[in-house]
Amino acid sequence: MIRSRALALAALGLTLPAFAATVVDTPNDFLPTYAGPLGADLDVLTTEAFLDNVNNTLSVTTTLGGSVGTTPGAFYVFGFNRGEGTERFVTGTPSIGAGVSFDLVLLLRPDGSAQVNDIVGGVNTPLPANSVLISGNTISSIALPLSLFPTRGFAATDYTFNLWPRVSTVVGNTAVSDFAPDASNAGLTVVPAPSVAGGLLAAGLFGTARRRNG
Repeated sequence: MIRSRALALAALGLTLPAFAATVVDTPNDFLPTYAGPLGADLDVLTTEAFLDNVNNTLSVTTTLGGSVGTTPGAFYVFGFNRGEGTERFVTGTPSIGAGVSFDLVLLLRPDGSAQVNDIVGGVNTPLPANSVLISGNTISSIALPLSLFPTRGFAATDYTFNLWPRVSTVVGNTAVSDFAPDASNAGLTVVPAPSVAGGLLAAGLFGTARRRNG
């Protein structure tokens, strides 16, 4: 996967970022505590978060085991640790998510709606229509202003993240189907050039995305 990304970027005259953090998750590894439908669109295969450190934007993407929107009530939560992240799931019932720390979440929904919830700052920001890109098994959000993710002590290049799908038809921690990565956070892929985010799209790394209205 890293090699294919490098070849695609090279075709655009770009170089692979120094910090590449594609998360590859085991197929069909639903959490044993999960109580919802075992839809393939709730099973993470890969995920990645990109920081454009020149244009000060953040992008996320994930590819699931099935077409996005197949399971009613499914949505996708990217949790970020900006410096004050804690293991918030471990105190719930049942206790899950050891090693998964976050202080802000980005929610993406198959209907095209999205929001950023700064848990520590107490600010919930709905994103503009068409902030969500969907192509088959992939759902993404591209070039979000870094100002939506203000630091809580870390430099932006040191932010970490985790992704968990969940369903609205189940309550509490039993609504979470998967963590990617398992039992830890991943670093961001740091993009050094302002043209790379557009290059990633042109290279098809986010798929041939279509925009959906909410």
